[in-house]
Amino acid sequence: RQFGLSDLSLHLFVLYYGVASSITPPVAITAFAAAGIAGSPPIKTSLYAYRVGIVKFLVPFIFVYYPVLLIVDESGFSATDFVLTLVRVVVAILTLSSALAGFDTSRLSWPEIAIRIIAALGCLIIVSQVHWIAFTVCVVLLVASRLRMRV
Repeated sequence: RQFGLSDLSLHLFVLYYGVASSITPPVAITAFAAAGIAGSPPIKTSLYAYRVGIVKFLVPFIFVYYPVLLIVDESGFSATDFVLTLVRVVVAILTLSSALAGFDTSRLSWPEIAIRIIAALGCLIIVSQVHWIAFTVCVVLLVASRLRMRV
């Protein structure tokens, strides 16, 4: 409570990082099991799992910065704030995931990857003027990608 954060969000922060070790080398127990099943090299598989799942490491920070997502009264829960924050965070994670994979509905160019990363991280900034502009950019990028797929 010294930092003005709820106990629940701090506990979930620590717990979530413990769970995230399942895809993080050198532990990567889940990736190693998958490599055994697929017959692929374990280290290469764990590094790929880490690259694809790196967005997973943002979730604990989201719990801390947006405690409304934990749906507890001590954070001043509001259904409207919850829905708006949830939609914005989901769009940010989708945009960042596609950027880090370098693929959405087709292969992404380097400039588009950079724009997606900046816009997705902008969605997570607490300042509302910044995150709503970044959210709009993310939505435009995701919709444009879907429309290009149809053409």
